[in-house]
Amino acid sequence: MRASSSCILLCAAACLTQAVMAQSSPVNCQNAKFSKEVMERFPRVREACLDVLDRDSQYYAVFKAKLVRVSHSNVRIEPKLPDGSYAEVRQVKVSPQRRVLVDGRPVGFDELALGQELTVYIEVRAPMVVFPPAEEADAWQPEPLEEVPPPAAPTMPSTAGPVPWIGVGALALLCLAAVL
Repeated sequence: MRASSSCILLCAAACLTQAVMAQSSPVNCQNAKFSKEVMERFPRVREACLDVLDRDSQYYAVFKAKLVRVSHSNVRIEPKLPDGSYAEVRQVKVSPQRRVLVDGRPVGFDELALGQELTVYIEVRAPMVVFPPAEEADAWQPEPLEEVPPPAAPTMPSTAGPVPWIGVGALALLCLAAVL
């Protein structure tokens, strides 16, 4: 009796362990639980994701992105999609003095070439972007992912002033004088 109850308990433990292992499958691009904020700021995140990394119990989606613009404190990137096209331009605020790892060498943002392809990491739980630090020992510094503001609508310059209206008024008075 004791042997059979031990055997039953052992089988139950094995089944429970197998069920838990089946539920804890590795996180990938398709089953990662991207936050609502990430999905709002980057709707094509699953499509552009290449892999998911676990770093210090935090998941990061891996992307390739083309560098579109670098300014003093902003970097604009276009995430690459599987078909070779690019998603909408996104902006990331960065520290101008910061150095990142590109093609195996540390470079500053001001040294990057437009059109250069970068590896970028986006947090799964928050719309934060990480560029690989220049040194392996350096801490990852997440920066906020932002949408690029739309350009302002162009307006026509107001250069004429009131001169044409004064001319129309003078012409109207001249016509009135001719009638009288």
